[in-house]
Amino acid sequence: MLSALHLVDHSRYRKRPMDLVDRVVFHRSHLSETLEEDVEAFADTSPRAAGSYTGGKYPYHFKVGKLGHSVVVLPLHLSAPGAGSRYNKRSIHVAVHGDFRSHPPTDLQLKSCASLVVYLEGRLDRKLKVFGHTEMPGSSSDPDKQCPGPLFPLDLLRSMVDELS
Repeated sequence: MLSALHLVDHSRYRKRPMDLVDRVVFHRSHLSETLEEDVEAFADTSPRAAGSYTGGKYPYHFKVGKLGHSVVVLPLHLSAPGAGSRYNKRSIHVAVHGDFRSHPPTDLQLKSCASLVVYLEGRLDRKLKVFGHTEMPGSSSDPDKQCPGPLFPLDLLRSMVDELS
């Protein structure tokens, strides 16, 4: 069985100094049912394909599944193309499985997301800001591109992180 860390060619990513990291950015991910299919979708750089926006690179460090399980996809010391380029060196990107424009995340997903942020704060020994992708300056105002989506309760997630910290 393949390890999640080996699904992606790490040589295509730039290293970053970890002291720059100050935020966790949450995204929705509903391209496919499996991580392997996700990675494959982002490898496709044809026009309008997922990878056409990321240069064929997988844009997230972690993926949180439907049942709340977290998978490491990229090591933290690599900069992933999950937000505007000026924020990628500062951000850890987390994809949560689902389309949160039409349904909310499960309780297990939210608990996993909060626990992941707290874990990262402990590992980096600093408080991290929590953002949704479209909360980042310069992101799209197109309602169809809302990420993670209006039904993903970012304020509740931030409160859960504060309670666990």
